[in-house]
Amino acid sequence: MKKIIMITMLVTLIMVACKKSDDNVTVLMPSQYPATPTYLSPADSAANVPLIVDLLWKACKDPQGDPVYYDVAVSISSDMTNVVFAKSNLTQPNVIADLSYVYYDAFFYWQVTAKDNHNNVSIGPIWQFSVTSGKTKKEK
Repeated sequence: MKKIIMITMLVTLIMVACKKSDDNVTVLMPSQYPATPTYLSPADSAANVPLIVDLLWKACKDPQGDPVYYDVAVSISSDMTNVVFAKSNLTQPNVIADLSYVYYDAFFYWQVTAKDNHNNVSIGPIWQFSVTSGKTKKEK
């Protein structure tokens, strides 16, 4: 009986001595989404916007510090199905969109998507603006 108690104590002592330190444990946190894009210019429902327009939004932060890339789309339909301008994987929060070849005196809708390198995506709202050049489509 004494021998069993001694072996049990020895095994317990070895197990305690071999316990891994918590300092070396890596905790994997679930990847988080970048902030939702917030637009700066042109303002929602802005009128008389130039046909070559600088689309500007606030830079999105990623909670884990991952790099953030932007996709931008401009459409002639409010549901973003008729895209007339698109750029992907932008690293800066702005892009110049040349819409002069599309329409004069028209409404446009634009949207920005922020994404990180873990395929987390945050989609901004759809904003609209109108352009007026003084020309009709026929005069183009």
